[in-house]
Amino acid sequence: MGMPGDDSGQSNLDFLFGISVFLLTFLYAVTFIPGMFTPYQPGAIDLSAVAYRTSAMLAEDPGWCNSTAAGGLPGNSSWENHQDCLLRIGLADDREHPNILSLNKIKALESLVASNYTLVREKMGLNGSIIYDINITVEMNGTSLINASWPSASSQNVESIERGVLIDTGKELFVDCNNPAEQYNSNMLNVTLNNLISRDKNITIRIYNFTTAYPIGLAQDPIRVVSLSGNAISLPPDDYIIKLNGEAKNSTDFGFMKGDVLEITILNTAIGDPIISAVNIWTNSSCMPGRPVDYVYDTVFKQKSVCYPGIMRVEVWSYAFS
Repeated sequence: MGMPGDDSGQSNLDFLFGISVFLLTFLYAVTFIPGMFTPYQPGAIDLSAVAYRTSAMLAEDPGWCNSTAAGGLPGNSSWENHQDCLLRIGLADDREHPNILSLNKIKALESLVASNYTLVREKMGLNGSIIYDINITVEMNGTSLINASWPSASSQNVESIERGVLIDTGKELFVDCNNPAEQYNSNMLNVTLNNLISRDKNITIRIYNFTTAYPIGLAQDPIRVVSLSGNAISLPPDDYIIKLNGEAKNSTDFGFMKGDVLEITILNTAIGDPIISAVNIWTNSSCMPGRPVDYVYDTVFKQKSVCYPGIMRVEVWSYAFS
């Protein structure tokens, strides 16, 4: 009943009609728009979280190992060199530079997947109460850097995540031929290797900012090595790689202009046995430093990491959600 003087009212029939319209609308939404509720399904939440966590760990963490047995520190992020005591897999160079991946760690992961995929899964935290499978790809300049036999994602419920990263391909010696702190009066760059502790890796010398052009029609092979005995030894072409502005050169007989970048990689087999004390790079013009340049500890010309853009893709699935 209404209050005195109030002639409005509501019947039970109006209420029932209103609630029926609401329920029919709600059931229509649930039936015909299931995508609205997909994010609230337990499996989707779990796979999304696992994919994101795994990609973040790989891109932002350098990994960890216990290298005490190898004579190192109790904790060491260079797990790629101590896979026998691996504790956690990560691909980052270090914690201070997330999303910069180490090429050496990428290659170590490739090797480990081929030999012990179960261990890889375990050291990524994917062997818990729910077991997840994983597939990781890293590409740089359209080339895959991990060529391993990952398991196939036969489950229909697969979550993937893609991240833009930088790939640290290693350190190179940068020689600026227009550095005001140096004199450039030599047609030979002499790079000494006496302070090079490890000779199991290639060395790369990047020369740029030429003050003069280098003419085509070279009178002598520009790459020579000097042994500890001081005897000049011509380096066979199979022992080094020359790139001009990123393009590989099959011959040493080519020219370069002032704005070009010359990149010379000497393979570790050429400098390790016999032990080589220096690398000499010859040109026809006096555009090189007039003193020996130390590959490791030079006061002017420094080693720098060279990074290229890449893409890391992580796929995660579990048969628990099939």
